[in-house]
Amino acid sequence: MGNTDPRIISVCNACALCGYVVIAPFFKEIANFSISSETVRDIAEILQAVAHDKLLCPSGKVMVFAPSFSAGMSLIASSHSRCADIVEAICSVGAYGSVDTVINDLMMREDFDEYGRLIIMKNFIHLARGFGNLTREVLCEAILDNGLNRTNAKFPLKLATMQVSHKRRILRLLRDVDFRRRVWHEIRARSRKVKVLEKKLSVIDNISFLKARVALIHGDNDNVISPEQSRSIFSRLQQLRVASVLCITPLLGHGDIQTQSGFFRHLFHLVHAFAFFFG
Repeated sequence: MGNTDPRIISVCNACALCGYVVIAPFFKEIANFSISSETVRDIAEILQAVAHDKLLCPSGKVMVFAPSFSAGMSLIASSHSRCADIVEAICSVGAYGSVDTVINDLMMREDFDEYGRLIIMKNFIHLARGFGNLTREVLCEAILDNGLNRTNAKFPLKLATMQVSHKRRILRLLRDVDFRRRVWHEIRARSRKVKVLEKKLSVIDNISFLKARVALIHGDNDNVISPEQSRSIFSRLQQLRVASVLCITPLLGHGDIQTQSGFFRHLFHLVHAFAFFFG
């Protein structure tokens, strides 16, 4: 849903009511579930454009709020030489730290939501033998069924139009962990692009010049991106001596609010992280 996601709009409205100028850019690649290092460049360019607009940003400093995979890419963009001095603070919710480990979790762990797994497969499955662009189209419908909670699922309808042999391979890809592991290892072995992307988009390897203070917030029950990912980012920030705070909270899933016993105690820690972000 991109920047029309109701959760993003709620955050934007809340910040605007506090007196901030809020800008919610639309990234076509992210809305299309495309994974590309060019997205980091696009984020960096938008940060610069906003910071250099005296009407929108008289101070020349920006603050960044970003969730999920976008949060990881925003951290990398904010470390860019052109952005390090203009980004004052970052609030990251449910970010990944290492592309390699997060993909391994998504592809192999059966207790994880298939949403992130479907996005990975949609981007790279055409690189495996026996799959092609038609598979990507079918997987895109599965992503939308999951992400939008569509009552009238379109994935089964799209799948039904395919040849029986192809349909069986796709279902096996979704349901058989060992088969999926073999397919992913084949993709990595055959494609240099995947290895390059893993390196370029790894947060812990690409934030050496980050200067902004960072609030890392992650749901303790996140079954799309493990909270261990934010822990790894926090550890790296501590090594770099970047001002940062880590909040692993049971009040969040993967960006969705969850109610828990001891709500107010957990809420205090969450508020503390946001207070650190706002300075």
